[in-house]
Amino acid sequence: MPAEKNEEKKLKAIALGCIFALVIVLIPLMILGFYDYPTADDWTLGLFLHRAVAQKSGIVGCFKAIFSGVKEYYILGESRFSAAFFGCIVPSAWGSEKLYHIVPFFVLCAIVLCDYIFFNSILKNKIYTLITVSGFVMIKILCVPYPTESFFWYVGAVNYTVINSLFLIFLVLLFNVINSDSKNRVTAALRYFVCVLLAILIGGNNFGTSLIGVSFLLLFTFVLALTDRKKLVKTLPVTFVFLFCVFLSIYGGRNAARLTGEYGEVKIGPLEAIVDSIVHSAKAVLIFTDLKLLFLVIAVIPMVIACIDRNGNLKKYFRLPGVFSVVSFLIYASEVVSNFYIEGGIRGGRMADIYFYNFITIILLNVIYWCGYYVAKKGTGEGNDRFLGFLIKSKMYIFVVFVLAAFCVFGIRDLKHSSSYRAGVWLAKGYAQDYGKQWKDRLTVLNDKNVSIVTFDALDQYTEMVYYADFSTDPDNWFNKACAEYYDKEQVILSE
Repeated sequence: MPAEKNEEKKLKAIALGCIFALVIVLIPLMILGFYDYPTADDWTLGLFLHRAVAQKSGIVGCFKAIFSGVKEYYILGESRFSAAFFGCIVPSAWGSEKLYHIVPFFVLCAIVLCDYIFFNSILKNKIYTLITVSGFVMIKILCVPYPTESFFWYVGAVNYTVINSLFLIFLVLLFNVINSDSKNRVTAALRYFVCVLLAILIGGNNFGTSLIGVSFLLLFTFVLALTDRKKLVKTLPVTFVFLFCVFLSIYGGRNAARLTGEYGEVKIGPLEAIVDSIVHSAKAVLIFTDLKLLFLVIAVIPMVIACIDRNGNLKKYFRLPGVFSVVSFLIYASEVVSNFYIEGGIRGGRMADIYFYNFITIILLNVIYWCGYYVAKKGTGEGNDRFLGFLIKSKMYIFVVFVLAAFCVFGIRDLKHSSSYRAGVWLAKGYAQDYGKQWKDRLTVLNDKNVSIVTFDALDQYTEMVYYADFSTDPDNWFNKACAEYYDKEQVILSE
């Protein structure tokens, strides 16, 4: 007993160290949020709510404006109605551009919490989950290809990063629904309602996440039809709602015209798009897999084995790991089918970001599944495997600390490219403060009702983090026109 308590203390110390490391990663990004301002589609989609707030329409009037915006965009341009809805409630439209500063805080918290909740629902041990997940979450945040679109630009961040994270919560709720035998009808009904609500929000949002959802739900429905009809009955309404919302997104508004080729945007046939997505995803696995990820995988293996070994009920779920790896890869590849079909490849940083996030998630899922298979097949006693038994039952924490240290050493090579380092540089060199001051000065002019024609000097040539795009010298540029309409100006233009 004293030895077990001592081991628990050491594990808690590692967990606290993981929390500390994660906080260090998050701090510069969250501080940078204080210099973040709305731009681009934040104006076009936020216009409806902004006008309602300016007219003091009250909460009812504001929501009428929001749904009016969703309806208009569904017909004319943005058939992904959930994406339009989230775009219409941009924080800055509620009365102050300062509210926009919460965007990176909200997005980063969504990544951390959703990953933790999802993997804790599998491992069912808070300390082991925290240690296991923290490194992978840090890789997601530090190595994301386009942090500007993933953390700081609201419309891109909420409709891709946040929705993609919420899909993990959707899966947790879905499995809770089919496995729950709760006698509390209110709790069960509330859980089911939230699950259906998430099906609507995810199914009607970005095609990458919704296609992963479609692939998973169709496969899940097929498996349940063969194995458990009672559980199938519970999931069918959720599956139907999800698929219906995806259908509405695909065949609504301008997107329906894309599919007919009216805009010349269909690049290849559907079968070729599926093949291309599989080939591209196989290449992505090779590109995304590097030394720090491999070391991190090595670090969590004994943690995962120990966790599963402690919870004997988990062992029965891990069967046919090879099939699981192949199926999980194909579901991952389905994420980019629409990109190849419509655009011939992956366009947009925010799409590339969730493609990277989902790769990291799939890797950790496979690590857990293969470890679970190992425990179920061979056990972890010293008689079966002395090395793993030694790691798990005596000095596992030393191994974890050693490998995490190696992960940090190899990570130094990529330090200058990491999001937190770049955010720190922006803050330390005063770039963020200068950028924020320039936008404050611009907003003073834009909010001045006595000025109808606005001319700005170009922003300093920032190419990092919160900077997304600047105005054009062409007053008819969509970016300029969106800002002019939002702030009720005759014209917004960049000086020559």
